[in-house]
Amino acid sequence: MSQSKPWLKMWTLWLNDPKMDNLTLAEQGAWWRLVTFAHECDAAGALVKGSGIALTGPEILRSLKITRPGEIKAFNTMVEK
Repeated sequence: MSQSKPWLKMWTLWLNDPKMDNLTLAEQGAWWRLVTFAHECDAAGALVKGSGIALTGPEILRSLKITRPGEIKAFNTMVEK
């Protein structure tokens, strides 16, 4: 992962974004965790290991500390949508 970035700019327009409206509140939380994690990964926001190899789904879940079955389901549903 790249050097830590202390903040992430978030646009208020997402409140009226039809794609976000299609997500449950839990799925939106999973989305923002994923966006924040991507921000920390590298300059391009790629979900990769230090070697440049893409992270697997289970590695992403572990990195986001998503461990409960309901949270995993919300995350996976968000990804599918």
